Amino acid sequence: MSQLSHAPDVLDETRPEQRLGIRARMLLGLEQLFPVLETAPAITGDESAFEYRKAAGSYQRHVDEVGGLDGKTILDFGCGWGGETVWLGERAKAAMGCDINKSALRDANDFARQMGAGNVKFAESGVNGLPYEDETFDAIFSTNVFEHVMQPAAMLSEIRRVLKPGGRFVSQFGPLFYSPLGYHLCWATQVPWAHLLFGFEAVIQVRNTKREPWWPKDWKETGLNKMRFKGFESAVSEAGLGVVRCDRIAVKGLKRLAKLPLIGDLLTFGIDCHLVRED
Repeated sequence: MSQLSHAPDVLDETRPEQRLGIRARMLLGLEQLFPVLETAPAITGDESAFEYRKAAGSYQRHVDEVGGLDGKTILDFGCGWGGETVWLGERAKAAMGCDINKSALRDANDFARQMGAGNVKFAESGVNGLPYEDETFDAIFSTNVFEHVMQPAAMLSEIRRVLKPGGRFVSQFGPLFYSPLGYHLCWATQVPWAHLLFGFEAVIQVRNTKREPWWPKDWKETGLNKMRFKGFESAVSEAGLGVVRCDRIAVKGLKRLAKLPLIGDLLTFGIDCHLVRED
């Protein structure tokens, strides 16, 4: 989300709409106990190369799960700057990447040309649609995207549509909204469950003390769908995909607690899934 990566600035408390509320002040006060360790995301011009370098760590297990990529056509769903897509293309018959970020896609195309990746192509995806013909792909991979998909069942239906019969969708994603850092602003605050304990406005106000002020209306406008684990399971079922694996990624290995009712979502960092089009 480009809105979260503006150049440094400070919140101007002379403007009434920017004055810190008491909850935001309390949240800032907790930084002594939970110091911010990460720096803010920033566009550096090297995102594609960075993604390429980390691709073996993010996608090698996916590749192994589908039996390798030799002779296969692959989609990198939510490809970002395309580095991982190029890495996949080096191992596949063809690799395609899609994303809603036009700027990132321009960088992705540039990187593919630099790398001589003639079998790699990129396309802009819709919010609920994919720009591909039916039964195009042998496998679709994705990392840390589905927590931002606003209509998961609709997109999973699209994924099923563009998979060949027997095709696989393998993904890991998080943090989910109700997990400790589910507000996705860990560079602004590291207080666990800050968004649930202090609220939307307080978190955004704290964010704005550290970057150029930005005033979204709600969590959806920041790109978070607030999906729970059970919600994703329901979306998979609605889309008609078969389940090879659909597991919770527990917070700090608290697997048993993450499965409990009521508190389970608070201790579920993300989701690790392997889905299949069965017909």
